[in-house]
Amino acid sequence: MARAPDARSMSMAFALHESIRFCISGGQVILLDIRAERYFALPKSYTDAFHHWLGGEPITEREVNCLERLIRRGVLCRTADEPSRSDNRSLGAFVPTAVLNTSLVRPSLLAVVKAIGARLLWAWRMKHWRLERQLHHLEGLGDSRKATPTAEMRAIVYAFELADRVLGSHDKCMERSFALVSVCRKYGLRAQAVIGVQNAPFAAHCWVQDGEIVLNEQPDRVQLFTPIMVI
Repeated sequence: MARAPDARSMSMAFALHESIRFCISGGQVILLDIRAERYFALPKSYTDAFHHWLGGEPITEREVNCLERLIRRGVLCRTADEPSRSDNRSLGAFVPTAVLNTSLVRPSLLAVVKAIGARLLWAWRMKHWRLERQLHHLEGLGDSRKATPTAEMRAIVYAFELADRVLGSHDKCMERSFALVSVCRKYGLRAQAVIGVQNAPFAAHCWVQDGEIVLNEQPDRVQLFTPIMVI
């Protein structure tokens, strides 16, 4: 029987590739490859090795071989530094519990036009920009310094609700969410785009949150998805 290598010396030799995000949904490891722009499930034969590496547990020589094969598949890479093994739920996606109330605000016509313009701009970017460039653009807009939600945010969110009536919302979750986040951040408002997945059957969804408040979806809807990336 092969002796299990020392957990620290072996498991620390691996880290997630910078383009990979992952989560665990229904016991299945789901990965998002940003550069390849695709989701995929980790094969069952790799799951134990991945979980043991993730938990910093002792791994066998066979599991080391599995992790080596994940390097060749672009999921892991070699590292001399202490890797981060936490899954993406630690990146700031709060459990959604509430929706933003927009019933008492009315946006200006200009705000609605800006929302429609942002939607059209992001629809174009979705067709012509790689996902990696889209994410880099959103990250470059910076973090908010304003406490939210504010009347200003409520007006922006309602303007986007009206834009949905003009441009539609079905199968456009990422376009809608990236556009809303970009406008909020330009006004210094805190907003995060969350990409989530579910397993069996597989589905992916994108929405916007401010803390525990969902800005463009219903909490019970997004609770069906496990966050795989927060922008």
